[in-house]
Amino acid sequence: MNFILTIIVCSAIHQSCLQPMVRMDKTFDTWADCMRGGYEDSAQIMEELGDKTLNDLHTVIKFTCTTKKVKKPTETGA
Repeated sequence: MNFILTIIVCSAIHQSCLQPMVRMDKTFDTWADCMRGGYEDSAQIMEELGDKTLNDLHTVIKFTCTTKKVKKPTETGA
């Protein structure tokens, strides 16, 4: 089963969120791998935003792992 990571960055002060960011470039084989990816990506986003932005906006980062439906190839032939 494959999982897709979706990350949502929000401001608790403004009660609003940016558009969800779906990591279509990478899928995860297990739930645990997807969760680790979510925490790693969240930490990277926090680093990029910096303490001032995190503190000023009360930034919240949420993420979800969802099952990716994979189409199985169909058999062709007579």
